[in-house]
Amino acid sequence: MLLPSFIQLNITNKCNLQCKHCNNESWKPLIDELSNDEIYNTLDYFLEKWIVCITFWWWEPLLHPKIFDFIDYSVKKNWRITLLSNWKIINQEIANKIVDLWVARVRLSLDWWTPEINDFIRWKWTFDSVINTIRCFKKTKLDDLAIMTNVNLYNFDDIENLINILIQEWIDDLKLI
Repeated sequence: MLLPSFIQLNITNKCNLQCKHCNNESWKPLIDELSNDEIYNTLDYFLEKWIVCITFWWWEPLLHPKIFDFIDYSVKKNWRITLLSNWKIINQEIANKIVDLWVARVRLSLDWWTPEINDFIRWKWTFDSVINTIRCFKKTKLDDLAIMTNVNLYNFDDIENLINILIQEWIDDLKLI
């Protein structure tokens, strides 16, 4: 029987942005999030199923108070970890901690190559924040850093300039979603 080798696990519905393309109402009180025990049980369940990679993602996993515990637990089970973040709360200290926990891949959100369009899509001052976050990770030993771009009505017509910004920042992996 063919089994999946990776999972993507949403551990929180909290988010610190209100992006135009998003349907999450993260400003509302949450009632159905998994408990910490339920997250650990989910991790254990999939470990028994030969899952070798896990992505902590969707909405902003770094807002979960136990995210680093979940990452550490998963790494100790020999899983390859990917973290997908909107980067808003990542500074050099957090970037170092993520890499020190042996996170293998980091995916950051950037939706356009100008502050005006990116900040319109994501939130004010987000363009500069993600560029600073890229530079924080470039100071670490992280090997696998990619940018995730939500292609939408506001940004679909000029991908070349976004690629040029990524080249300037030494990013060679762009995921269009």
